[in-house]
Amino acid sequence: MGSEPGQPEGGPAQSQQKIFSRNSSGLVREISTSQAFIYNFMAIGLYGFTWATLFSVGYTSSFLGANIGLAIVLMAISAIPFYLCTSMLSSAMPRAGGDYVWQSRVLHPSLGFASTFSAWTVWQWYFASFLGVVMTTIGYQPLYALLGLTNPGDANFAASLAAGYGQVDNQPVFIITSVIILLGFAIAALGIRFYVRLQYILFAGSAVSAITLLGVLASTSRAGFISRLNTFAAPLIAAGNQSQISTANVNAAGGYYQYIIKTASLSTAPFSLWSTLLLWGIIWISFGYAFWSIYNLGEIKRAGNLRGQAIMQIGSALIFAIFLLALWYLLENVIGVPFLRSFFTLYGNSDPSTNPLAFLYTPYYPALVASISTSPTVWALILVGATFGIFQVILIVYFASTRIMLAASLDRVLPERLSYVTSKTHSPIVALVVSAIGCEAFLYLIVYASSSTSYFDTAGLATQIAYVLISITAILFPFRKKQIYDASPVSKYKIGGLPILSLAGVLALIVNLFIGYIFVAGPPLGFLSFYTASSFEFVIGIFVVCFIVYWIAFAARKSQKIDLSLSFAEIPPE
Repeated sequence: MGSEPGQPEGGPAQSQQKIFSRNSSGLVREISTSQAFIYNFMAIGLYGFTWATLFSVGYTSSFLGANIGLAIVLMAISAIPFYLCTSMLSSAMPRAGGDYVWQSRVLHPSLGFASTFSAWTVWQWYFASFLGVVMTTIGYQPLYALLGLTNPGDANFAASLAAGYGQVDNQPVFIITSVIILLGFAIAALGIRFYVRLQYILFAGSAVSAITLLGVLASTSRAGFISRLNTFAAPLIAAGNQSQISTANVNAAGGYYQYIIKTASLSTAPFSLWSTLLLWGIIWISFGYAFWSIYNLGEIKRAGNLRGQAIMQIGSALIFAIFLLALWYLLENVIGVPFLRSFFTLYGNSDPSTNPLAFLYTPYYPALVASISTSPTVWALILVGATFGIFQVILIVYFASTRIMLAASLDRVLPERLSYVTSKTHSPIVALVVSAIGCEAFLYLIVYASSSTSYFDTAGLATQIAYVLISITAILFPFRKKQIYDASPVSKYKIGGLPILSLAGVLALIVNLFIGYIFVAGPPLGFLSFYTASSFEFVIGIFVVCFIVYWIAFAARKSQKIDLSLSFAEIPPE
C-alpha cells in the first residue's frame, strides 16, 4: 500500500525522530485559502520596480515595436503550466520549504539545497534590501517632492532622499530602509497568525492606492493630461535650474508634452512579436512569484487540496494580469504611446529635456499619475499606499527564506538551531535573525559599497535557475517518486496515459528556459537585470557555494554517524 500524500514513505513518527532533527516542524496551520490567495497576489506586487521598469523601459528602443498589453496576455497564458506544476506539487507534498522539499527529494538533495538556498534565501535578502530602497524611490521621495512644491522643508527632505540616485552614500535612505528591514523582522517574529491579519491592512492600503491611481487615469482625458502636464512642468522649467531647456523653446513647441515628442523625434515602429516576447524577462521577475505560498505549506489549512492550491496560485496570477492590463490600457490611452516612448527614450539617455521632472522625482508612472491631481490627499493615497504593497513583499521574503532554512535544518543540512520555533508565536526566530542580518548586509553594499553592486546586475538569472529546476522536478516526480505520486490527489490527472504534471512541466521548462535566455542574451532590462560577465560568474558562484555547503554538511553528518541520505528518502514531518 502506498503512503498517504504528504506522509513519509519510510514509516512511523518514531523513525522520523531518528532521521530528522525532530519529529515536528513546530509550525501551525493557520492560513486559509483566501488568505494564501492574497499572499500570492501581493507577492507579485501591486507596486514595485518591475512594473515601473515595464512601463518605462518597455517603451524604449530595447523593445522596439513591442506591445506591452499583448506581452502581459501571453505571459499570463504561458505561466499557467508552471503554476499548474507548483499547485500539483504543493498538493502532493504539502510541507514547509516548498520546492526545497520537492527538488531535494526528486532531483538530488545537493541540487535542491543549492537551488533554493541561493535563489530564495541569499538572493531574496538582496531583493528585500533593494525593495526597501524602492519604497523611498517610488513612494516617499515623490510624495515629499510634490509637497515640496509649496513647502521648502518638504522639498529639502525630498532632495536628500534623491541624493546619490536615491541610494549611493545616502544616509537617510539607509536609515529608513534599515527601519523597514527591522520592522519586517519584528512583524515576522510575531508569527503567521499576526501577519495574516496585518495582511488585510497592507492589502487594503495597496488596493486603495491602485484604485485611486486607476481612477485618476480613468477620469482624465488625453487632452486633460496634456494640459495638466504642461501646467505642472511650466514653473519647474522657469525656476532657472534647467539651463539646457528654455521656456521659450517649450512654449514654441506648444507645451512640455509636445516639446518632449518633438525633441525625441521618433518614427513609428512596426509591431514586433520578438520584442513583445522579450518583455517576458521584465514581467516574469515579479509575475513569477504567484506561487510563494508554497514556502508556508506547513502553515496553510488543507494544503493538500489541489483545487485550493490552484485558486491560490493560478487564480492569483490571472487576476493580477487583469490589473496589469487595466493599468496598461489606461496609461497608453491617457498619456499616449508617443509621449511614453519619447519621454522614456530621452530619460534613458539622460537627455536634459527630461530634467524638469527627473530633477523633481524619479518619473515612473506612480509619480506621473499622481501629478495629474492637485490634491495632496490623492498624492498620499497613491504614493504612500504604494509602499504598503512593497513592504508586504519584504515580509514575504522573511517567510520564504526562513521556511527554507527551517526545512533544511530539519533535514540536518543546516544547524539544528535554525529550526527552533517559539512555542508562543510559532516563528523560526533564529532563522529570522539570520535573514535580517543578510538583508542589512546587502543594504550596506547597495548604499555604501556601490561598486560591488555590479555583481548583482544579472540577479534575474539567479532565481531563473530555480524556476528551471522546479519545472524539471515536475516532469520527473511521477516517475522518481512514484509511491508518493500514486498516493497523491494529482495522480488521477492524465492525458493519453501521461501525467498532466509531467506534461505541464515540459511546457513550463520551455517557457523558463526562454526567460533564462533573455537574462543572458536579451536586451538590458533597465536596472532590474542585465548581463555582465562578472555578475553572471557571481550568480553561478553563489549557486556553487551553496552546492558545496550541502556536501560539507553531508561529510560532517557522516562523521557523526548520521546518514543524511535517509532524510531525503522521506517527506519531512508536519
